[in-house]
Amino acid sequence: MLPLQQSTATAVEDTGVSSALMKVPETDKKGGIDFRALPIVTQAIGNLSASIGTIPLSRFRGIDLDYEWRDIERLVNSGITPSAERIKEYLQASCYQGNTDKDIDKVISCISDILRLEEERYSPTDPVLKDILVVLDSSSSSQELKAVFIGSLP
Repeated sequence: MLPLQQSTATAVEDTGVSSALMKVPETDKKGGIDFRALPIVTQAIGNLSASIGTIPLSRFRGIDLDYEWRDIERLVNSGITPSAERIKEYLQASCYQGNTDKDIDKVISCISDILRLEEERYSPTDPVLKDILVVLDSSSSSQELKAVFIGSLP
């Protein structure tokens, strides 16, 4: 039996379809199921967006994101769970300052560490933290995150 790649190439040659047509550009390679339209995602977005109107955006201008992130990491590494509001405010400041693209992965990683800590302690997870995780995992652009966390339209 031929390896999968060779048999696929043979099948393409046999049908007469150009191999150039079969290649998928790197940016279009997506997999899985798009959960962004499901009620859980829309509910999470609504929950997070509900509280943004009360906070003046100028507040996020002077926040030192590096210092704030180190402080959050210190808490998690010490076994202390930072408040979900603090993480949300960090994300709001990150969106406001335009740093969202570099911050998403580290926030998701931090949330997973928090969830592990809570699991070990049999502690319930703050609903705001769950909403943040759902939104970060389902959003595909920094513009979408800006719309959720600071209310600016994409």
